Amino acid sequence: MLAPEKYSSIDVPKFLARFLPAWISCLALFSCASTTAHREWHELSFGAWITYWDFSAGMKSVEASHAVFDDVFFFVAQLDSGGNPVLHRSVTDASLRDASSRISALGKRAWLTVVNDVAAAEANTITLKDAGVVNQILHDEEARRAHIDKLIQLTRDYAFSGLDIDYENLPASERDAFSVFAEELAAAAHASKLRLSITVQPKKREMNSIGPGAMDWLALCSATDRLQIMMYNLHSAKTPPGPMATPEWISEIQDFAATQCPSEKIVPVIKVSGMVWGPDSTRGVQYEDAAASAERQLAKIERDAPGQAPHFTFSDNDSHYTTYFEDAESLVAKLEAIARHNTASVMLWSLGRHDPELQRRVALSRTPR
Repeated sequence: MLAPEKYSSIDVPKFLARFLPAWISCLALFSCASTTAHREWHELSFGAWITYWDFSAGMKSVEASHAVFDDVFFFVAQLDSGGNPVLHRSVTDASLRDASSRISALGKRAWLTVVNDVAAAEANTITLKDAGVVNQILHDEEARRAHIDKLIQLTRDYAFSGLDIDYENLPASERDAFSVFAEELAAAAHASKLRLSITVQPKKREMNSIGPGAMDWLALCSATDRLQIMMYNLHSAKTPPGPMATPEWISEIQDFAATQCPSEKIVPVIKVSGMVWGPDSTRGVQYEDAAASAERQLAKIERDAPGQAPHFTFSDNDSHYTTYFEDAESLVAKLEAIARHNTASVMLWSLGRHDPELQRRVALSRTPR
């Protein structure tokens, strides 16, 4: 600021000539910045998973509205007891090669997801999210290199363009070891002309908990092409009834992610199904089953104001149940929150029995008028 007693000594024309253009530029820049339009939710690049349990329905969903999806991930691979990546027993070589080929023929990127579910060698059982088998791989250099080679080979065998690693529930002590694994896997994937994605559990800050604490987002983003963040399970079997996520909670996760990763590598994942809470247990529920249950029980569907999540309660044999699920309206509310962060892409978990109205709205928005 200039002192008032010095105003009289200023050559006003020269002063204005020198500083006015800069002021105008600053004002113009501020004006442009303050009016920059955010991406609309339907302008996001959409991807989705096809799971082994909804394989046929997932493929039909993609092919029925293929203009909606740019990336299709196949959730069909797990680990055996030795830590080797293998296909789920329900998926045949021929069916997966055919599906990958059909997706590629549509001009979409096909990805293989490998999860740390471990199939028993003889019994028809699966241990979900087995951290122990991953630990053995991460801390043995020879085993780690062999595991990476097998991941790359499995991805190439079925002509996928990308590999996605979904190793969940690892202890926080594995953080550095997993980052080393990701760096080595990224180098091998890129050398084979493959993209690499890591799918991680949500967090709003650094933490030491099982799952989120094991993932160093900063390190992972520097190595891989995509960090896919699960933006769901705000409410689960471990909590009272509530929505899978809210727009506010999603925004908090994105705010933290923005401090760790370039925006083009952040890919939020939203869940398109819901959950039923009963007196003794909980279970997942798909849109079509939730809608049918509400109609059958003559239940009134209400919505939580912040995120428009539909929910209802009903009684059966003196037991009370609460159902939260997702439909097109509630999913759009979440997508709008994601788009406000100028995120480029989003993933849907998963296709098959979700509300088809969401895809119809996206397709309609992209139809030339």
